[in-house]
Amino acid sequence: MDLTIEAFVRAFNDNDNVTLTIFGEGPERPKLKKLIEKYQVEDKIKLMGLQSRKDIAEFLKKSDCFVLASQAETFGVVYIEALASGLPVIATKCGGPECIVNERNGIFVPVDDLDALIEAMRYMYQNINKYDRTLIARETRETYSPSEIANKLNEVYQEVIAKAPNINKVDNAK
Repeated sequence: MDLTIEAFVRAFNDNDNVTLTIFGEGPERPKLKKLIEKYQVEDKIKLMGLQSRKDIAEFLKKSDCFVLASQAETFGVVYIEALASGLPVIATKCGGPECIVNERNGIFVPVDDLDALIEAMRYMYQNINKYDRTLIARETRETYSPSEIANKLNEVYQEVIAKAPNINKVDNAK
C-alpha cells in the first residue's frame, strides 16, 4: 500500500477530484498513516480499516477504478470482486492476476515499479470511459460465478472419470 500511496500522491497531488480509499487493517497502518500525513493528503487518502463485505461492495459500485499493487498473489480474489462490480483494475504482474486481468478490464504494471504505477493511474483517470463497466461485470460473472466454477469442476471430474474407466471397480483378486 505504501507504493500505491506514493504513486497516487505523485499522480494526483494537484488534482482535487481524485481520492484514494484503502480498506483493510494490519501492522502497516501506522506507517501508511505517517506517509499520508507526510504528504499532507489526509483529505484525499482515507484509511477505512476493516469493513463489512456489504459496505465494501457498496463502495466499489461507486468507485471508478480498483488498484492493488501486490508483490505476490496466488490468484487474486479481490480483483474478481472489483471486476464483478464493473470496475477496471490496475494490477501487478505478480503471479495471480495474469489469468484474470486483460486489456478490456484493466492495466498491468511490473511489481514495485513506481513510475509504471503512476503512469497507469494517470492513464486510467484520463481513459476511464474506454472501459465498459457492464461488459467487465458480465464477463467476470460469466467466468467466475459459483455456478460457472461448479460447471468447470464438473467437466474436469467427468474428464478424469472418462480417462480412468476402472476407477470405480474394486479389485477382488486379493
